[in-house]
Amino acid sequence: MPSMQELIIKTGRTRQDITGALTALENQGFIVWENKKEVRTVSILKGWEDTVVPERKRPVTGNIDYWTQY
Repeated sequence: MPSMQELIIKTGRTRQDITGALTALENQGFIVWENKKEVRTVSILKGWEDTVVPERKRPVTGNIDYWTQY
């Protein structure tokens, strides 16, 4: 895990932005952040890929729709 300074440099975000994002990730159950003063104590529990996003499907009304919309 990078340090807070490395995150600030590499992301271009402020310390408050990064802290807020990490807190939001912890609240959503993606990470555990035991020592809030040290970013290196963050432990990843699950990746964002694990969340299922419902796919939006267009209704097919005829043969021409299949060939023009997909």
